[in-house]
Amino acid sequence: MKILLVVSIVFLLTNTPSHIIRIYLFVMSQLHDNYQPSVPIFITQNMLQYLFYANFAANFLLYNASGRTFRRAMVRCGRHCVRKLTTRACIDGQAAVNRRRSFADQPQPVSPPPAAAAALLTPAVGGSDTARNRANVPLIRLVPVPNEDG
Repeated sequence: MKILLVVSIVFLLTNTPSHIIRIYLFVMSQLHDNYQPSVPIFITQNMLQYLFYANFAANFLLYNASGRTFRRAMVRCGRHCVRKLTTRACIDGQAAVNRRRSFADQPQPVSPPPAAAAALLTPAVGGSDTARNRANVPLIRLVPVPNEDG
């Protein structure tokens, strides 16, 4: 119960100043058509905005400092994350080794001769000569070759 009181007091201390400045700026902009805040008010509002953001970090620190259950849950979550990350890295590392081994067992693709490659890439424009030349070019299956670096 005391943690809720502490968190509420910290919330009020870190959020109220920023909201007071915001309300002041809103009222002034409603009362005066061309109201432009002065540089000190602008800087003050920005500094109080950082105090507003600090509330979120303070909540974590307060819960961690005063709650045994929170600390236990954090430790449990941390262990779970570390276990999951190390297990996943081991699985991914073994999969990469297996891929390299299976790739070494496969026959390496042969690049086509330049004339045959040019004939494959030449668009058909019609006429029996183009169709006949294309029919004589063997169909070559291109296989991507992975890098040796890994």
